[in-house]
Amino acid sequence: MGTAVDSPDKLTRQGWFMQEFLPDGLPQKFYKFSAINPNLHISLKDGYLWHSRPSTFNDPFDCYKHLLKFEPTENDVIEFCTRNYTTGEIPLEKQIAYLVQNPHKLADAQWKSMDDTINGQGICCFTENFQNTLMWSHYAANHSGLCLVFNPYMDISLFVVKVRYTDDFVPRNYYENNRVGALVMLSTKSNDWAYEQEYRSISATPGTNAFKKEMLTEVIFGCKTTQEEIFAIMNTIENAGYKNVEYTRAFTETNSFKLGFKPLLPF
Repeated sequence: MGTAVDSPDKLTRQGWFMQEFLPDGLPQKFYKFSAINPNLHISLKDGYLWHSRPSTFNDPFDCYKHLLKFEPTENDVIEFCTRNYTTGEIPLEKQIAYLVQNPHKLADAQWKSMDDTINGQGICCFTENFQNTLMWSHYAANHSGLCLVFNPYMDISLFVVKVRYTDDFVPRNYYENNRVGALVMLSTKSNDWAYEQEYRSISATPGTNAFKKEMLTEVIFGCKTTQEEIFAIMNTIENAGYKNVEYTRAFTETNSFKLGFKPLLPF
């Protein structure tokens, strides 16, 4: 199957990509929840975002390979064989003739590589909504973590798509448009997860991906984050060379089931 996504600059210049995967454009702010731990301090110090393998996600249907199907036409077989032919193997004409008669062989081979292909991608998850109590519970260590606020327009090297939520399970034929099909697979989730209002950054490899430090504009601490951890995060950010980062803290309202937010002064 090969690499599932092209480079960001190739794709984001194309209208079809914006229409399909960023129909409303980029939001002005992205929010990323996190527990506070040594890895977070290191990532802030060094200025990188961790992109995880899809196999580590909490939704077993995330990046679900069955959202793709492989139904090659004769032209698809010819194009595949021509593109991947290596001199010294079985003659190209014989390969094409065999696979034209047995297209399921090509489909089977690509199915076998799907898990490795999917887990060869790296994904970093963001949300549009920092006020959701469940998000704080699930992704910020039961409100004892934080939420990082990013301005995506400060770093256009990030390749971001909006997650689509649906109850309709409709696989796409990879051969009709492999770029669209692969990206749909990597960005489609059940409506059960719609409350997350997710955007995700997709990288060609899992692991660390640097971001420009100007991109971080604010840190929101949870209502249960300790003062010690707040000071530690502030210290890491100030020493790492970030500029003009604002600090906010969540608190529980006394007249509703909502979180409130108030500014904190840096030391």
